[in-house]
Amino acid sequence: MYCGQSVTLRLNLRPSRIFTASSGVCHLLALISLFVTAIPAPLKVGLGGLVLLSWVVVQCGHGGLCDRWFVQQLEWCENGQWKLYGRDGRGSTARLVDCYVNPHLLVLNFAVGTFRRRSVLIFADSADSDEVRSLRMQLLRAYRGR
Repeated sequence: MYCGQSVTLRLNLRPSRIFTASSGVCHLLALISLFVTAIPAPLKVGLGGLVLLSWVVVQCGHGGLCDRWFVQQLEWCENGQWKLYGRDGRGSTARLVDCYVNPHLLVLNFAVGTFRRRSVLIFADSADSDEVRSLRMQLLRAYRGR
């Protein structure tokens, strides 16, 4: 489904410095606490590798580290459908399943296709503040009864 001229809201996203810094600090603290504990060294190295892999996966999905996973643009159509665009310009139609609205953070959970889910984190510095405010208000109006 293509929205065309019936786009209610278009939001251009950029990687959030708040998210990148906070996830980096959390993973760094996990690494420090892992190496302070009294477990065998090979286990520390293995678990440390998993923590680093976790950081890479988190940054690819929400931090903008990997181009193909990062959602760069959102469109909310008048008919209630959403369109998610990656950095490569390809769009996919999605249905909003659930959302969390906060003045500093929006979490949008989408169903893309039959079995695929996609979450989009929108921090205060992820987009233009007026656009984020507009999206927040429209989400509160549209999903107040849920």
